[in-house]
Amino acid sequence: MENIRKRIPFKVPPELLGTEEEETNARIQDEQEQEEVINALRVETDTLNAVIQRILLSSVGISLFLHTFLLLNPNVFLDTLSTPTPLIRLAALIQTSLQFNLLMLVRGWTWLPVRIREIPNFPISIQYTTLLASAVPTISILSGRSWSQTAVWAAADLVSLFVWTGLQWIREGNASIVELEKLRYEAKGA
Repeated sequence: MENIRKRIPFKVPPELLGTEEEETNARIQDEQEQEEVINALRVETDTLNAVIQRILLSSVGISLFLHTFLLLNPNVFLDTLSTPTPLIRLAALIQTSLQFNLLMLVRGWTWLPVRIREIPNFPISIQYTTLLASAVPTISILSGRSWSQTAVWAAADLVSLFVWTGLQWIREGNASIVELEKLRYEAKGA
């Protein structure tokens, strides 16, 4: 029992605080308590990031399935009387490749073969993916297609905006933990 350190919390002198309410909130944490708080917040952030990542993966997966289905069977969802089938397949191929790119941005690309991982500028950044995903619905609007056809093409753009927001939340959560680690202080006598 002699080797166990007795914790004596540091107390700020009352003349420096001013009010009794501030005195109760001014408890200084020692290094171990700071580490426990940071680790608890890190675990909470990692848990929330995993949930966000699962939601993003499922939404990209659904959109990828929809656009792959359109690529293989273009006559199912769209009015093909006004649009030639090759153009629908080209648009579906563009949207499918952009959805695959989103999948790699969310999941990471370490599971891909080394040859693909070594391609420069791959995967495309989320900003360019969102810009490219909006090209097909814009062309659909400008060419006077039906609203249902435009809505199908706009799904990829909406999913890419959703992924962009989710990835931003993940980055902000990780950055806040890093900032919190920088705020550590050394409390002598705490």
